[in-house]
Amino acid sequence: MFIAPYSAKSDNILVVGPISGDKHQEILFPIISPDPETNSNVNYLKYPIYAGGNRGRGQVNPTGDKSNNNPILASASGQITDIQKGDNGGYTVSIKTSTGDVKTTTIPKNYDLSFLQVKLLSKINC
Repeated sequence: MFIAPYSAKSDNILVVGPISGDKHQEILFPIISPDPETNSNVNYLKYPIYAGGNRGRGQVNPTGDKSNNNPILASASGQITDIQKGDNGGYTVSIKTSTGDVKTTTIPKNYDLSFLQVKLLSKINC
């Protein structure tokens, strides 16, 4: 589980997760405060702290890892030009970008890919 500030501007808002709702119905946060015995000039003030839980439904984890809803993302935006089934399962998807470069995305063998391949007869300019 990770605890991270929501943003640089809002360090009093924390994002916690990914967490399982079945296991974590309550979360305890340790709050570290100054010790008045070591520093007599300590002043306490009220400071709100907000926490939000990341249940792992499509978000990106604080480590940069993808969560369970988006395990595979396209390597580029553009037109899919080819889909090849791998020898050991899985697929390789070729994507032509707007600059003409072709990028490939590999889909592992444990995922099913549903697609319909159509042939473009002619391009109509409007």
